[in-house]
Amino acid sequence: MRGKAVEKMVQKTGKLQVPIPTSERAPVGENATSLVNHIGVEIRAAAPLQGLMYWDDIDDSLKKSIILRVRDKFEITNYDEDELVRQTITKICQLRYKDWRSRMYAYYKMLRKNGGNPRSKPYKGVSQEDWENMIDRVWITNKKFKKRSEQNIVARSSLPWNHSCGSKSFAATMSTKAEIPHFVDFFKESPWSQKKNDWLDHKCMEKHVELENL
Repeated sequence: MRGKAVEKMVQKTGKLQVPIPTSERAPVGENATSLVNHIGVEIRAAAPLQGLMYWDDIDDSLKKSIILRVRDKFEITNYDEDELVRQTITKICQLRYKDWRSRMYAYYKMLRKNGGNPRSKPYKGVSQEDWENMIDRVWITNKKFKKRSEQNIVARSSLPWNHSCGSKSFAATMSTKAEIPHFVDFFKESPWSQKKNDWLDHKCMEKHVELENL
């Protein structure tokens, strides 16, 4: 659920319950993905872009207000009592803010590749001023950004395989099962293609055999 869908569900049933077990360090249950997505919605609506690189650079009072808006719709179990739960939400915010900026950059590169004028087509929901600031102050001239971007490209290229869980974390996916599977069995599901009826990468098969023999 995103945006208006979350609002309608909250009006119908009240706050959406989301546990974050200490053992998992991730949201679980039927509303887990909705929580992560809605954190992204609130960040895109309120988080600044200019003069910042990371979620941690944002003023603490603004970060708190964004999280409070999320908590208006989601009942995050033990948020006030458990520091590990709060750290988990902070980590999600860091990733959502990073993902938002990464998607903008990918869109900018696509426009350049297609021969268009990137300045004339801001990313959805981003003001013209913010968009041009990202182009001029970050993507074109910021050496720190360029170095980090190159490091990320190398890191992604070295990933041994992908998985088929989409945007859900392993913890959230496992929690939706009628019976929590053994991790070795779940490992087979995550990099398995139902369409091909085969492993996404045969390195996964080798790892699965290795886990079975532990």
